[in-house]
Order: sequence, then C-alpha cells, then structure tokens
Amino acid sequence: LNSIVKHPQHFMPHLPMYWSEVLEKYFGPLETHGDFTIGYRGSAQFLVPRSVIQSRPRRLYEELYNWTMTTPMEDFWSSRMLEYTWHVLFDIDKFPLLPTAPK
Repeated sequence: LNSIVKHPQHFMPHLPMYWSEVLEKYFGPLETHGDFTIGYRGSAQFLVPRSVIQSRPRRLYEELYNWTMTTPMEDFWSSRMLEYTWHVLFDIDKFPLLPTAPK
C-alpha cells in the first residue's frame, strides 16, 4: 500500500474527500502533489522535532482532530488517510504551507 498509483483502489475513494476537507486549504489541490506516497510507508510511529510540529498552525491540528472525530468515513480508512499523510504534515521543506493557509 505504498503508492496511490500502484494501489489506487485503496485510496482514491477516500483520499480526495479527506484532502479537500482538511488539507487542501493548507497545501493546495491534491493533484499538484502527484503520488506523494512513493518512498514513504504508512505507520503510526515516527519522530518529529518539536520545532517542526510547532511550525504548523495549531488550527491545522485542531481540524485534523475534528475531522477524525466527525468523519462518516470508517475508522479503518480514516486512520489510513492520516498514516499516509503524516509526512505531508511534517516534511516542511517538501510540503510548505500555502501563503493563504489559515493561521
């Protein structure tokens, strides 16, 4: 499951909804990022420096939390959306925030 291109059936029904509801206003349209899962593995354990976490607006984390608590998407799928986008949130060089992103 490392690639949207390799396994589109696993993501395409779910990823666009998640991205448009939460991440698009921070990182732009999903289509502009290509297959951002190549070279990354979905997982729930990783190390991130505090400075990187704090470089993103608190509102982004609040929106992620609210989305996970209220989405009609099954937990199995909503957790996968988070697992395959942690690097988008925390690779600040490859995925900078849009200048128009909420603060």
